[in-house]
Amino acid sequence: MMTSKPAIYGKIFGLFASFLLVISCQQQNINVETASNSITIEDFKNYLSVIASDSFMGRAPATIGEEKTIHYLADQFKILGLKPANNGSYFQKVPLVKITAEPGMKMQISGGKQNFNLNYADDFMGNTSQLKESVQIQNSEIIFIGYGIDSPEDDWNDYQGLDLKGKTVLMLVNDPGYA
Repeated sequence: MMTSKPAIYGKIFGLFASFLLVISCQQQNINVETASNSITIEDFKNYLSVIASDSFMGRAPATIGEEKTIHYLADQFKILGLKPANNGSYFQKVPLVKITAEPGMKMQISGGKQNFNLNYADDFMGNTSQLKESVQIQNSEIIFIGYGIDSPEDDWNDYQGLDLKGKTVLMLVNDPGYA
């Protein structure tokens, strides 16, 4: 999924505004107005220029860029005199799972007049949120829904009159006219 630059900048701004608000609240019981007034555009630009630089390599989880980012933030917290809140650490372990399709993945469809053996990317696209080596769907009716469009303004509903409960949905990838 691609994210637009304004959306990314908005997320970065939100993260840093929160970061700066936290770091500006060094004293206990400081009021929000004092804290928000202590955040300057110049400070924001300085933090942002560091963390958004190419040397942080995009900051994605489980990358060197993430390691650089979290250590930079911890260093800034130390400089500001903030104390670690998680058993003496600025960090909290959060397990992450990444599910990616194997290029050699196959799909076999049987039960009709003809069996189909499909290759990933060439013949089908598929994904699952299940953490399993293999996913099997057995005895499930397949319902074809075109592009899966529901657009009342265009009087187009590929789902109209279909009962999809307990069934496998087969749909075209992309948009009409781009196949």
